[in-house]
Amino acid sequence: MPPSLDSGLTDAEIAHRLVIAIPTVRTYIERLSTKLAARGRTKLAIIASQYKAPLTQ
Repeated sequence: MPPSLDSGLTDAEIAHRLVIAIPTVRTYIERLSTKLAARGRTKLAIIASQYKAPLTQ
């Protein structure tokens, strides 16, 4: 299962697990924030935990 934001991983840890670059992780998080109208990573983590769905694939 891919890591999700509610797991508390850093950008570097997510990038390592998904074998992608750290700036790519940051871009994905930024785009998710925009699409979900979430202000920041903490709000995204709350949304992820509410729906129990990973936000990265």
